[in-house]
Amino acid sequence: MERSKILVVDDEKLVRRMIARVLESEGMSIVEASNGLDAVQMAKAQPFDLIILDIIMEGIDGFQVIHQLRSEGMLTPVSILSGRQADNDKVFALGIGADDYITKPMSLQEIKRVLQSLEEKKRQTEA
Repeated sequence: MERSKILVVDDEKLVRRMIARVLESEGMSIVEASNGLDAVQMAKAQPFDLIILDIIMEGIDGFQVIHQLRSEGMLTPVSILSGRQADNDKVFALGIGADDYITKPMSLQEIKRVLQSLEEKKRQTEA
């Protein structure tokens, strides 16, 4: 079975590395980006099975990344990972095309839930 390829986007290196370690221990292939502009360029250059995306970043923020990807027809699942816990942020993110919203600090169980959801979607697509 082919390894899932995940793009982890966060301006905090420590957060990116922690997420990457967890996902790599689950057999995933990880690519990291430290800002929204790099994330958009990487998503255009190569396919990903999932994008885990922070909201608050310099340059273009996570909301703008989602908007840009969706406006260009990219359907890659996006899970927001943010310290912002307001319901209106969650509603807005899901409304513009995010598939999930996890608040920091996240637990290992939350990351695994996202991975299980990804695997279920892949199985449905392959069936």
